[in-house]
Amino acid sequence: MHTDASNLGTIETGDLMLYGSSTLVLFYKTFSSSHSYTTITRVEDLQALRQH
Repeated sequence: MHTDASNLGTIETGDLMLYGSSTLVLFYKTFSSSHSYTTITRVEDLQALRQH
């Protein structure tokens, strides 16, 4: 599987990313990170995300 991982510096609430080649991660808060991820998309309805 090909990934275009990069170190984004800041992860945003709602980011849906791939870590490595097989780990899908959905972030629930904004924070700084030194890890590399491949961006897939971002959840736009943050209110619904916080309710679950």
